[in-house]
Amino acid sequence: MKIARMAAVVLSSVFVCFASPSSVYAQRGGGMRGMMGPNRVQLCTLKEVQSELKLSDDQKKVLAEINEKYSSDLQELRQNAGGDFAGMMEKSTKLANDAASKVNDKLDETQKSRLTQIFVQASGSNALLDAAVQKELKITEDQAKKLTEARAANRESMMGAFGSLQNASQDERQSKMAELQKSSNERLLGCLSDDQKSAFEKLGGAKIELDLSSLAPRRPNN
Repeated sequence: MKIARMAAVVLSSVFVCFASPSSVYAQRGGGMRGMMGPNRVQLCTLKEVQSELKLSDDQKKVLAEINEKYSSDLQELRQNAGGDFAGMMEKSTKLANDAASKVNDKLDETQKSRLTQIFVQASGSNALLDAAVQKELKITEDQAKKLTEARAANRESMMGAFGSLQNASQDERQSKMAELQKSSNERLLGCLSDDQKSAFEKLGGAKIELDLSSLAPRRPNN
């Protein structure tokens, strides 16, 4: 069980190497992020995002409580994964979506719109799996199915690289992740029409520089 839990944590760290091609991910520390990129509730914990959204003290407090519950549920999920990495991914996506819905309920329309822009910048092509982004781009049911299949293919590629990355050096890991990121982006963006690709490029809005190092999964102590 201990080995399975450690593998789940290591794998969750590997997820983050599928970072956005955007400069927003060129942060200090070169740490790992999440396969889907940071979600809305995580982004709202960053001071620069709170400032950009002009969050009130009451909003900050409520969003912190939502993030605390989300983080606790995610940690429990990782601990009980039992080696079922695919299942963990699906359940963690649901947790993130549920938390995002709660976050949006606490924001006004201007704040929600800007948070979506920041989310797209931080997540890159992985943001295409987000329901709100799909609605904005008028993604069809067939395209949504293809995006889900592309995500599954990306996950399989990542899991296939898992064994070789466990003991790899930082340079080797980053090189492999760059390769995987490129193929991941191509699979996801390949599901869009040219017009949708153009609209998606604009969806990120005005650029914002973020330090995402605080959102990196922590390594197990033993």
